[in-house]
Amino acid sequence: MSTRTWIMGLPSRVRTWTSGTTAPWVVLGLMITAYVVAYTYWSLRSHAGFRTYAFDIGIYDQGVWLLSRFHDPFVTVRGLNLFADHSTFILLLVAPLYWLWASPVVLLVTQTLALGLAAVPLYLLTRDLLGSAWLGVAVAAVLLLNPAIGWTNLENFHPDSYEVLFLTAALYFMVKQRWGWFLAFIALLLLVKEDVPLLVIPLGIYIDLRYKAQVGFYLGLAAGVWLVLNFFVIIPHFGEGTSVYWGRLPFGGPAGLVKTTFTDPSAVLAYLQDPERVGYVVEHLRTLAFLPVLSPFALVAVGPLALNVLSTHGYMHLINYHYSTLIVSPLIVAAVFTISRFDSLRMRAKLVALLVVATLVSAYLLGPLPQSKAPVPPVTVDTPRNEAIQEAMALLPKDAIVSAHYSIVPHIAHRQGIYYWPNPFRAENWADGSKEGERISVADDVEYVVVFPDEVSEEYRPIYEDLKARSQVMFNREGVEVLRIRGP
Repeated sequence: MSTRTWIMGLPSRVRTWTSGTTAPWVVLGLMITAYVVAYTYWSLRSHAGFRTYAFDIGIYDQGVWLLSRFHDPFVTVRGLNLFADHSTFILLLVAPLYWLWASPVVLLVTQTLALGLAAVPLYLLTRDLLGSAWLGVAVAAVLLLNPAIGWTNLENFHPDSYEVLFLTAALYFMVKQRWGWFLAFIALLLLVKEDVPLLVIPLGIYIDLRYKAQVGFYLGLAAGVWLVLNFFVIIPHFGEGTSVYWGRLPFGGPAGLVKTTFTDPSAVLAYLQDPERVGYVVEHLRTLAFLPVLSPFALVAVGPLALNVLSTHGYMHLINYHYSTLIVSPLIVAAVFTISRFDSLRMRAKLVALLVVATLVSAYLLGPLPQSKAPVPPVTVDTPRNEAIQEAMALLPKDAIVSAHYSIVPHIAHRQGIYYWPNPFRAENWADGSKEGERISVADDVEYVVVFPDEVSEEYRPIYEDLKARSQVMFNREGVEVLRIRGP
């Protein structure tokens, strides 16, 4: 049944417009525009209301600013080189934007654009596979409404968000077998983070088996080499350590996990049966009406999914955080592959409708939208306290070395020395963790401290009192205090 026959029941004017080639693009464009405008507004309002933090937008903002000024990207917020934490080389392509406007707003806007524009290649892929532009529009809406995508957009800034656009575009060109464009987007994808090869290797195997294309074999091989280089050469070179993911694997790391799998598999199975880990997988599949499980393509996402489920870091198996960016697109495409196995357009439409309904239910139950069951709380920008913070920040010299409350750091990170309190006076989540709880030598270089005295914990109160005793209080209003340190 053709699309024209399927919509014959509509009024003639509506039928004429909807059966044309322009209308789906118009609706898609309106959907993407609504998404970008809404999430940009929420993101920027959150930033203006001091609801973005040192971890992680402060880290990336200082790092990109240093790159844009051709400085060594040693991020003092984190105590590591930018590329020692993660191999986020894609930020080298973002840094030139800071020549036009050096602001964390650039990161927030590009994040939203990347997530919103990913709907375009998904629309094209679905339209071609299912033979209907309108079904393509519906599946694009499934991506934009996915709760994991929404939470990623509102969780400060993470380069991982770019993965959604690059991967979805690559999958479209894979389906079209346009291997040059496919490899271009895969190359961009591999520059985002060191765990990307966990997806690209099985993707290469899939291409080799499905399309009988040699590009799949060589892609998998290259991704494997890139994985080894990242974990054993590049990240250790920049940080004299290893990727944070190694420390997040259970049973003592990769070697311990492999050993336990063979020597005590029941322990691994018990670990994986944790309700939170099982729930994470179920939430992803339930959002897509479990349609991905009927397509072998879903196995492409097994690597990133397994990494998240196995991780001892609880955030990695919660959809409220940014660790699902390599999972959502392949699962949606797997759902589309499942639907494409049915020849009837009516049946395809019914399954897409099921997909949309399942996503809407998950968006309500799990998503951050204002209409959802547990939306992100609204941010108030114009408050006396926020005005006081703005006045306090204006007192800081541009090149001064500062230790500040973690909510202030992203607003003053364009300097070579910026720390989030109590760093560097007492190491907390700094560098490789080996100096945790110690005073770091660079504490002698700090010139200004911006704190909220009423929020200083008893643990850090002696440090604060000592600093205040040898500092000039430059500002103290609405619970915001600026100290100018006189000397060691």
